[in-house]
Amino acid sequence: MPTARIDRAVGVVIAFAAAYSWMSVGHAYGDPGAGADFLDGSTHAIVLGPTFMPDPTTFPGYVPGAVTEYLEPLGFSDSGTVTALITPESPDFGPSIASGVDTLVHTIEAAYNANEISAADPLTVFGYSQSAVIASLAEQELAAYQIPLQDLRFVMLGDAAADPLSGPTGLLDTWGATPFGQEVDYFLGWSNLVDVTTPNHLYPTDVFTVVNDFFGDTATPADFAADPLGALWQDFVGFFEHGVYLGGLPESEILTAIDGGGVVDGATTYFTLADPANLFLSLWDVTLGSFGIAVP
Repeated sequence: MPTARIDRAVGVVIAFAAAYSWMSVGHAYGDPGAGADFLDGSTHAIVLGPTFMPDPTTFPGYVPGAVTEYLEPLGFSDSGTVTALITPESPDFGPSIASGVDTLVHTIEAAYNANEISAADPLTVFGYSQSAVIASLAEQELAAYQIPLQDLRFVMLGDAAADPLSGPTGLLDTWGATPFGQEVDYFLGWSNLVDVTTPNHLYPTDVFTVVNDFFGDTATPADFAADPLGALWQDFVGFFEHGVYLGGLPESEILTAIDGGGVVDGATTYFTLADPANLFLSLWDVTLGSFGIAVP
């Protein structure tokens, strides 16, 4: 095994505790601009947590990290307000996501009915991991409720439903459309996740994906056919890389991706972030940041 791969393997094993602590831790559509202008005018955001983190405030660094690392660089008001939305975020993904969609949709509908959101001051929704899929499914219900497309913005990290024209595709898109993936979903009672993809024709959406993230950029069936061990290793490491989005990446990496404009697919723009050079240090930084401890 090459030296770099050995070093990385050691880092993964040592980092397990840190990773676990964080993970516990042709249509009309909105066109708001791109990059640093994406969230211009937005003064309120709803932030959802990832799997094992029903309450986004469980770790004091999570919500501030979402705001400073992603929302503000995209144009969100530096004096804006944030609501931490509690959703199940359990590992029983099918029912958990269905319940999360219901909670998110009703919360946004209530804000819309109270005239709290508009095209001039759109509501921003931030989802990470499981809650990115919740947000993807919620878009369809919100559009059916006839909330105007210019009234909402979505920002997603590690999106398992990612379905760009080119670049990384999410776990649900890569495997969910295969007979094997569908059989697994039905067996586990997750039929609501069959053929789920992030919409490209509804609300303006920005999706960020770390290269080889197990959920956002999973190894494909073709990868397994060509190099089974290599694909398995990629997904093993990618499971841990899924935890580096908040606090585990250089600020410059995120800003450069935003400035580059991403890959535009209708109303959705996809940004690819490089996987960390040192996974152990990245996960350690994430762990410190999740508790609100500043990283030197």
